[in-house]
Amino acid sequence: GLIVAKPRHGYQVLYQATVPKTGVPVSFVLRMEAEGGGIGDFSRMLMSQVQCAAAQQGWSLLSIDYLGRDAKDVVAEVVQARSWGALVDSYNPEIIRLAREAGVTVISVDAWHPELGVDAIVQDDFNGGRLAAEYLALRGHKKFAWFGQTTETEHASSRFGGALAGLRRHSGKTWPDVVIESQAVIAASRIKEILAQPDRPTGVLALWREQALAALEAARALGLKPGRDFDLVGWCAEELYESSLSAVLDEDEVPPVITWKMASMTQTAIARLAERHANPSLPPMRLNIE
Repeated sequence: GLIVAKPRHGYQVLYQATVPKTGVPVSFVLRMEAEGGGIGDFSRMLMSQVQCAAAQQGWSLLSIDYLGRDAKDVVAEVVQARSWGALVDSYNPEIIRLAREAGVTVISVDAWHPELGVDAIVQDDFNGGRLAAEYLALRGHKKFAWFGQTTETEHASSRFGGALAGLRRHSGKTWPDVVIESQAVIAASRIKEILAQPDRPTGVLALWREQALAALEAARALGLKPGRDFDLVGWCAEELYESSLSAVLDEDEVPPVITWKMASMTQTAIARLAERHANPSLPPMRLNIE
């Protein structure tokens, strides 16, 4: 599996060659299963976009699910497939370390950590959070709620940090009036309690699809209308906007949403993978998708 015979031309090296894209796949290591089983719509769409971006380069793609598996087994599958490069969609230091030790070029997709050590292509969480908070503050709101994590992931820390910057700049506040950090399913009753109060927060930051939908479901149960009784800003990949928001909500319930393009993320990741393989001495970079 390392070389292929070319009649009257000799032999061509396939594995870790100068132009390694011929005859070997790129691996995409991701968590395919969503909560409750099955492939989540986010993972499914992200995998589809990676396949499209790889196909545009003429590369084949091997998708590998890491959920519940030992990092050594995951990387062994990458190596056995003779992959020269791998996109990893989660900050998993063991997978990244073992893959790099095996000589595989690694790019992190939609995940970052200060100790990552490889290129990362991520959502611009900080600026998204800032834009959401500025939108609400500039509409004159004085009382704000944050529904979602604040520090559990890098997404949460950056979005919350951006929101705090936006609030501080345009409303003078240094902290939301209400912060509910529980997962959407667990937080549903608490969100309903907050929205039921006469002096409810009128500017709501719910910068995950699940949190936004939980808040809108609570509002519907209370007879409240977004845009009339309160304003809410959500968050969603552009490719999932129709199916996961506008298709499941009434027209007058769809909130303003911070959007970003999965296609931009995957195309950038594929391009950076090729560049990193050709120039392995380049310093690691974090590239934000607007």
